[in-house]
Amino acid sequence: MDERLKGKRILVFDDEPHVRHGVRLVLEMAGFDVVTAEAGEQAIDLSQTANPELIILDIISPHKEDELPARRSEEGIDVCRAIKGNPITRDIPVIMLSVKGEVQDREKAEKAGADDYMTKPFNSSELMERVERLLA
Repeated sequence: MDERLKGKRILVFDDEPHVRHGVRLVLEMAGFDVVTAEAGEQAIDLSQTANPELIILDIISPHKEDELPARRSEEGIDVCRAIKGNPITRDIPVIMLSVKGEVQDREKAEKAGADDYMTKPFNSSELMERVERLLA
C-alpha cells in the first residue's frame, strides 16, 4: 500500500455487525483510521463531522431492527444520495456494497452518485485495490 494513504479516515456503514467488523479490521490492518455507522442517519452525520476521505456503504440496510428481511430497504442508496447531494460531502468517494450482483442495484448505486460498487462476499485484496484507487 502507498504509505501516503496510511492514517486516512474511512467511514464504513453496514447493518451487519460482522461485515462492519471485518471491513474495519482489513482497513485498520492496512493503516487506515476507520469510523463505523450502523444506521443511515448516523452515517450521514459522520460523513459531515468525522471528515472521512472515503465512505463504504451497504446498499441494503433495514430502517429499523424489527423489520423483516423481506421489508429491507435501500437505505444505503438514500445515504449515498444525501452525501452526494451535500456540498460539504459530495466530493468524498463512495463505494457501495451489496449481497446482490444485480444490474439494477449497480445502476441505482451509480445514479445515487457512488464511485464504485462491490458485491459481497469479496476478498480483502479486492477491497484494498478499490480503496487505494479511489484515494490515490
